[in-house]
Amino acid sequence: MFKITLGVLVLLAGSTQLSAQDYSARNAAMGGAGVASSDYLGAPFINPALTTRYSTANDDDWGLMLPTFGIFVADPDEVLDDLDSFEESYDAIESAWAGGTAPTQAQLDVLAADLNALSGKAVQLQAFAGATLAIPSRDFAMALVIRGNVDASGFLLVDPADVTAIENATSGSALPTIGSEAVMLGAGISEVGLSIGTTLDVWDERLSIGITPKMQRVEVFNYAVTLDNAGDLEDDFDDDIFRNDDTAFNVDLGAHLQVNDELSVGLAIRNLLEQDILTPTIRGRAYTYTLSPVATLGAAWTWDFLTLATDLDLTKQDGFSTTDGMQFVRVGAEAGWTWGQLRAGFRKDLEDTVDDMFTAGIGLSPFGVFHLDLTGAVGADSYGALLAMSFTF
Repeated sequence: MFKITLGVLVLLAGSTQLSAQDYSARNAAMGGAGVASSDYLGAPFINPALTTRYSTANDDDWGLMLPTFGIFVADPDEVLDDLDSFEESYDAIESAWAGGTAPTQAQLDVLAADLNALSGKAVQLQAFAGATLAIPSRDFAMALVIRGNVDASGFLLVDPADVTAIENATSGSALPTIGSEAVMLGAGISEVGLSIGTTLDVWDERLSIGITPKMQRVEVFNYAVTLDNAGDLEDDFDDDIFRNDDTAFNVDLGAHLQVNDELSVGLAIRNLLEQDILTPTIRGRAYTYTLSPVATLGAAWTWDFLTLATDLDLTKQDGFSTTDGMQFVRVGAEAGWTWGQLRAGFRKDLEDTVDDMFTAGIGLSPFGVFHLDLTGAVGADSYGALLAMSFTF
């Protein structure tokens, strides 16, 4: 019973909550920076003003990014190590009873301690996918963007009475009934939007502005089960009573100023209209998921084949009420040639909710038509991989 529930916690791990930049493999490889440096295919994910930014040398008429997808997992509390210890202790006690002998007090104490060590800890996962169809232009650029992501959160709420009961289970032939719970939270966000951008001449400088009106559907999920009822997961996990959803209009805004040939700055505000969605109340608990506005300031420097970029979130993004939110600073670099690109970066959460991450990636662009971008990311206990394929004509 324990292994079934704890295994589900691993599969439905919780909420790394990537920033919007991470939909683009190129931006993600540069630490997530892209408010001032994104290309026109990645622009709808981060700054719609950059739909006006394209290569005049390549004379792009339109581009398609399909697909872009990725997955990030994190174990900041080292839950997987604690799970291994718990399972070893549990197996030792099961083996003792199977062999016709009672477990020792030391074995029961170890199992109780291993269960207690899992209390409140979570493993983490996020998966996402997206696509863009863009027509770049200095005067009137457009891009259709479709994207979706799923954040899941899984953790254990350990009842201290269960710890005591295990310690005292020296008689009998099975462990006592366990009331500790596995809780799984999730939020799925799907969007369809149209990014529109244009360029103005302001004080002899080129200022691009953009907007993405979009429809959003947010579905939240709250599931809890006692460890003794783990076998019920397959029967009721998909039941609608554990889900709430809401569909609403939202908008992203962006601006980009080309200061000179090398330097540019950008400002983006994503999800301008805040949404709060309450999960169903399960076993007496409900949680709020907040999709909050996020304002990000960015800068980029480009010399020949080298681009350096940095972004700073000016506001905090919230997510589930179980977290303290996140506010990122990101830095990255790209060395780009006609047929290939090398990228690296770093991302830090100023709220220390998620791990710092180092990122790296490569891009392949034979003939300047087909583009393949691969990105990897690693933190202290976090890992991620992203892939994007695109075509420019």
